[in-house]
Amino acid sequence: DYHHAPHGQWDAWAIWNQKARFLVRGGERWTDLLALWWAQPAHPLLVSSSVARLWGYAGAELTAVPALLANLYGAGIAAAVIGALDAGRPRAWVAGAVLLAPTNFMREVTAQQADVPVAFFVVLAIALLRREWVERLDDRGLLSVLALGAATAAFGAWTKNEGIPAFACASLVALMVVRRQRRPRMLGWWAAGAAPGLAILAWFKLWVAIDAPVIYLSGDTQTATLASMGGAGSLEAVAGIMWHRVFEWGGPDAAGALPVAAVAALAAACTRSGGAARLPALTTAGMVLAYFVVWVVSPMDTEYLVSATFERLIAQVWPLLIVAAFSWGDRGRPGEWGERDPITDRRSSANSPLISL
Repeated sequence: DYHHAPHGQWDAWAIWNQKARFLVRGGERWTDLLALWWAQPAHPLLVSSSVARLWGYAGAELTAVPALLANLYGAGIAAAVIGALDAGRPRAWVAGAVLLAPTNFMREVTAQQADVPVAFFVVLAIALLRREWVERLDDRGLLSVLALGAATAAFGAWTKNEGIPAFACASLVALMVVRRQRRPRMLGWWAAGAAPGLAILAWFKLWVAIDAPVIYLSGDTQTATLASMGGAGSLEAVAGIMWHRVFEWGGPDAAGALPVAAVAALAAACTRSGGAARLPALTTAGMVLAYFVVWVVSPMDTEYLVSATFERLIAQVWPLLIVAAFSWGDRGRPGEWGERDPITDRRSSANSPLISL
């Protein structure tokens, strides 16, 4: 907590808050932060630039600033999860309690790192898209959902490298939503909403940090990396370490919460009317697959890499998993009058009270 670690955990003061100090003190030479090869210099800068901006407003590099920002992201995640599941229903508050139960997750909330902000932006984007799935909105409502969802997902990509595959997964979910509602042209609003965040990310990646190393994927030679990709031993090693970590994640008071939530999410997503659960479940699966691929292809020591990153990467998908696990009964509405619902494969009645607004 803040009393014991006012500068945050290791990555907070060694990476994110340190980069914020370069932004505040460096002036035109702020790009010198790229020389810190061990501090993930190619990671995007939303967290660091936000801290730097608030320090600028405060006129001092107060440790309370990144600590407060970290807790606001945590509160935002809780609000997004409860809101997605309808705050007027008891299950939403139960889901909020389950969300905050794991010690591992709460430790990441107060760590002042970038993983909880990624989780916030991704779960907010999926919560918005899920709303359209459950309640068919008019064109104006769908426009707002797509544009705001795309903006938040793109901010996730501008937060940390892991936010890039998360944005790709959210884009796939947006495509599913507009296809289900037979309004594919509205997907242009997704692109419009994502444009600002993706533009600044492209500027940073293609012009500023083009030579910055990414230590998890760097190696002495291309051959070494290709060899690690093809090694069955690496696949088995990563899978074995993940298997043990899955059951340990949650801390002493919530050990086993992760596999239980995963099974509940899978069960909800596999039901005939589980479309509302499939959206966050598919996003979770895509993000975890991206983590797995990086773990396998990296030439770093497998046990060290997976053990060092597993806890905080799971924190990125934990809110999505909770939304999926508590989505029982959210059937969603048919796409159009009298058309076949792609989820239930049944004809919607022309006299149904569930007809779109």
